Amino acid sequence: VGTREAGIDQLEAHVYDPENHETLDTVMEKSTEGQYNLTFTPTKSGCYQLVLKYGGNELPGMPMSVEVSDKTSPLIKVTGSGVSQNQFCASEASFWISPNISAEEFSVDITGPKNRVVSFELSETDDGLCCTYNTFSPGKYLINVLHHGDHVSGSPFLSNVLPNVGNCQMTAGNTSTVSVGEKISFQIDCSTICAGTFSVTVFPPSGKPFVPYIKEISPLVFDISFLVQQEGQYGIELKHAEMFLPMSPFIFRPSKDKRELQVIGLSKNHKVRPGDIFEFEIDTSQFGAGYPEVYFADSQSKPVVNYSMIQLEERKFKVSFKPAKFETYSIVIRRKAG
Repeated sequence: VGTREAGIDQLEAHVYDPENHETLDTVMEKSTEGQYNLTFTPTKSGCYQLVLKYGGNELPGMPMSVEVSDKTSPLIKVTGSGVSQNQFCASEASFWISPNISAEEFSVDITGPKNRVVSFELSETDDGLCCTYNTFSPGKYLINVLHHGDHVSGSPFLSNVLPNVGNCQMTAGNTSTVSVGEKISFQIDCSTICAGTFSVTVFPPSGKPFVPYIKEISPLVFDISFLVQQEGQYGIELKHAEMFLPMSPFIFRPSKDKRELQVIGLSKNHKVRPGDIFEFEIDTSQFGAGYPEVYFADSQSKPVVNYSMIQLEERKFKVSFKPAKFETYSIVIRRKAG
């Protein structure tokens, strides 16, 4: 290891055996200025991992792999998608151990996500010993293959199982016709891929993102719905096992609000004498439950506070106002959603 161009700092070397235990017999000697020789003695066959650090930081390209094999043992190869670094989630995954050697000479153990022990089957074929196991959920699978108690070349194998999100389907529902004030609803079908955490995040035109209502109506089939409260562009982020679905982000723009408030007892140019009380009612039954907002302002645009609003029924309200002087007042009525 050469450190001459790296400045003055501390070089560290760590060697891990096939069981991921750090070896204690690693020797590092300084040969010349800025040059170090690293020596360790393997105690078993398998894949050793070398990690070099300088100044407490790992060097680029770490860890490095060192394959150690027993010269007295036959050259054993393990191949197939079941031991590949990345594979898509499926009902079964397989790999082959060659050349043809009796299954009694091997031991295999597979650990899946959350340290769950994975069952497998070994069968002898013309291509070698075939091992088949189930990828029950996305995540990392650790596969140990030992011959007479020693790891074969490459073992342990680490395979990252990914969900095949390309098989997910979306039923559009009313996404193309929804208006402001209405509930949007659609379905996502992920039943053809393996289990995993499903998540949805809605990004409204303004304000913070939120999680909509999600109901699993059958295994890995989800109904998503929420109330559309704003005009403008919405974005919906869809993930399965932390992977974006092909239709994500889904973009839609609702139609303008078709609902109306009904104001009863207030004309466009209403006249009243100072000191008299005039009242009007607001009916919100067309756009659902909730309080409307009412603002009074004088001709100088100063807010007026001497008015009251009470709820008559579930969705009906009465507003009372007593003007103190001759004046032209403006009245603004709106929903809280704007």
